[in-house]
Formats: sequence, structure tokens, C-alpha cells
Amino acid sequence: MLETGQKGVRPHIELVQQLLVVPELKKELEESFADGLQRKPEWRSLKQVQSWIFDT
Repeated sequence: MLETGQKGVRPHIELVQQLLVVPELKKELEESFADGLQRKPEWRSLKQVQSWIFDT
């Protein structure tokens, strides 16, 4: 959504933040971010979403 300029990202971020209380989901999400950044280290949108989710 960020890369195509679409609006409406906030509800998705808020939903994911609520799911972080489940340890298995948090671990899986962290691994997914790490995998994405390993494949494309300068993926700006992914870094931004990662920051929104984990830095709150």
C-alpha cells in the first residue's frame, strides 16, 4: 500500500500491533521482516512498517 501510494495503512498496523501479544505471531512477524530485509536490505517501505509496528 505504501509503495503504490494508497491510503488506509493505519488500521492494518493497529491490527498487527494487537496481535503482537501472541508470542508465536510476534516471532513469526519478526522473522518475516528479517527475511524481507535480507532479500532487499534497502526496502524503505518495509523498514517504515517495521518501525511503526515495533517502535510503539
